[in-house]
Amino acid sequence: DHFELICGNKVIKNYTTPLHNEIIEEIKSALRSKAKEAKKNCRFFSDTVALWCGDINDEFNDSMFLPDIMAVCDPKEGDIRLDGVHVVPEFVCEVTSASSWGYDLNQKRQVYKGIGVKEYWVVDPEKRYVAIHVLDDPEGSYTAHWEQLDRPVKTRVSDVEIDLRDVFQMS
Repeated sequence: DHFELICGNKVIKNYTTPLHNEIIEEIKSALRSKAKEAKKNCRFFSDTVALWCGDINDEFNDSMFLPDIMAVCDPKEGDIRLDGVHVVPEFVCEVTSASSWGYDLNQKRQVYKGIGVKEYWVVDPEKRYVAIHVLDDPEGSYTAHWEQLDRPVKTRVSDVEIDLRDVFQMS
């Protein structure tokens, strides 16, 4: 089974759709292109690579996620191992579905905030919007806003423009 651990609870993840996969590839490609252009040392992972949250913050020892997209910049030795990522990603994106929407916007958001993910996106392909959560508060609070995907959307942390309009026209 494709599963994650959220505060000790095993959550089975359903199969993904071609649109889900295309959204992931488009966002990851834009992030990779911008990092390369800026000569930034970043590595990008998708949903088969684990993020070990307990190694980052003991409070989340019983949480392991398989984010749809993770950007890890300037990793040090031991941050990325054979079993996954053991350091705070700069950017995380989840492409949500009816079965994962509640976890993505609630439990996962709380864990990502708690481990210090600077920017967390939840893309809803059905409603065609993205919820953008940015960690810009010294106390570790997310500032959140929602954007429709009928125009390009920029990441806040790395200033990457993501345009998903073509992906939606193909679906």
